[in-house]
Amino acid sequence: MQQQGLPNGSKVRNNQHKKFLNQSHICANKQTNKKNAHEKVPNKSDARADLTASLTTSLTGEQQNRSSIIRRRRNRDSMTALGLVLLSMMGYTQHMQQLQPSSVGVEGGARLLSRADWGARVPKSVEHFEGPAPYVIIHHSYMPAACFSTAECMKSMRDMQDFHQLERGWNDIGYSFGIGGDGMIYTGRGFNVIGAHAPKYNDKSVGIVLIGDWRTELPPKQMLDAAKNLIAFGVFKGYIDPAYKLLGHKQVRDTECPGGRLFQEISTWPHFNNSIRFNTTTEQPQKVEPQPQQQHQPKTLPANPKV
Repeated sequence: MQQQGLPNGSKVRNNQHKKFLNQSHICANKQTNKKNAHEKVPNKSDARADLTASLTTSLTGEQQNRSSIIRRRRNRDSMTALGLVLLSMMGYTQHMQQLQPSSVGVEGGARLLSRADWGARVPKSVEHFEGPAPYVIIHHSYMPAACFSTAECMKSMRDMQDFHQLERGWNDIGYSFGIGGDGMIYTGRGFNVIGAHAPKYNDKSVGIVLIGDWRTELPPKQMLDAAKNLIAFGVFKGYIDPAYKLLGHKQVRDTECPGGRLFQEISTWPHFNNSIRFNTTTEQPQKVEPQPQQQHQPKTLPANPKV
């Protein structure tokens, strides 16, 4: 019996078709492998671009860090220079703060005005003394006369400074503080500054002048209260010894100052010390501060050796 099957020609074509399919499959696999290989290996130009970008980013970061360091160094140098300037000014600033306290209230409502407030001239020189002052010495100005408005009292302070500096050749106004009829306290040389108001006591006292002539009249209550409040303020701040001795100018020098009526008043105040007396027979007049070579009559205030 004859075996059934495809004709010989059909078998040949069928075999050829299978062979073609196999070859097509092989080609497809090769193309797929090439594509995969191409995807796995990066392009050289892309790699260089990535490297350049990375280096650029790194350099940019480094430049930023350097710029930041330079800025910090410049700021540090600027602060150092500023610190040196401030240190060089510190001594002067501390002195000016001592001489020119802000306009502040003291106990009792009196006002303490600065040198700048009344237009003080710069002192020729300044000398300090250490520790709280053991003495408070009361004066009257005799001239200028009593003032009762702040503007008048400011002018009186300027007149006294002119007289002391220009006529007597002193470094500054002689007193530590002035008291006006307006009840204000005017800073003269200030606390812990050697004055020119009481020889032998200038380097250990606070000199307070009540502006006016108080030989026969008593200063107004607001002036007396301001003087008391200033003393209490100095004790509280440590500028005046709590056990201070209160004196009138006439107790340490041959003078009528602070005037008979005012002296009678302060003799009733706490801490007044009556044991100190100036002896005209044994004590010689003392120079307050170096005198100018040529003396001439003052233009604004009369010279009075007893004041």
